[in-house]
Amino acid sequence: MKKIISVFSLISTTFVFSSCVNDSKESDNQTKCSIEDFCHSASTFQPASPDINISFNQNLMCVFEAISNDDLSNEQFRHCLKVIYLKQYLYHLRCCNQGYDLNATNDKKIVRSNTIMLHTLGKDTTNRREMINSGIVYYHLKKHLNDISVDEKNLMDSIAIEEKRILKGNI
Repeated sequence: MKKIISVFSLISTTFVFSSCVNDSKESDNQTKCSIEDFCHSASTFQPASPDINISFNQNLMCVFEAISNDDLSNEQFRHCLKVIYLKQYLYHLRCCNQGYDLNATNDKKIVRSNTIMLHTLGKDTTNRREMINSGIVYYHLKKHLNDISVDEKNLMDSIAIEEKRILKGNI
């Protein structure tokens, strides 16, 4: 069953990637993706590694990079970005029983994604942070429970279960 879901995720992500790359503005020929494309990528995103350079695969980063700067403050975009980071943190807890440093990358697309995520959370982005724990979105949302969506709540519940498991020593 997992293989079928994985194949479907790969096909749908590839479709979004292809439609994103082929959808260009006639005025300036720049690639642009819609927020819906990005949110589809977020909903189908399945982390594949504790290494953010592997999990944030080329298709996801292409769709992310093609989002217009005007769309970065859109509430739906911000929600989908948080979902991606919550999924990555949940993967870290399930595979490795801890969060990982999101700054452990030289990929400019991922650095941009991290900066936008920090800005979305209202964190200072003027200075480089020594470490960004992958749980940053989770811990931020725990303090702002009135502002979470159903998707975020479901992921947070799963994360809370994993944290309890780890605290009990069931690793």
